[in-house]
Amino acid sequence: MRYLPKSDSERREMLAACGVSTPEELFEHLPEAVRLNRPLNLPPGISEYDIVQYFRDRAGETAWYWRDA
Repeated sequence: MRYLPKSDSERREMLAACGVSTPEELFEHLPEAVRLNRPLNLPPGISEYDIVQYFRDRAGETAWYWRDA
């Protein structure tokens, strides 16, 4: 089952269920020394459609292995 919170109200509801009001509060218990204080070096995101297609393509590349095993 897919779940992608898309609205501010859904995000607020999830945070409230965790007992916090901001995402940053989720990590306040961590010492500053172990926090990453810079953005992650990740490629830009892609759409759900594109990622599903990517994995379907990868599955097709290895289908011969399971078929012939």
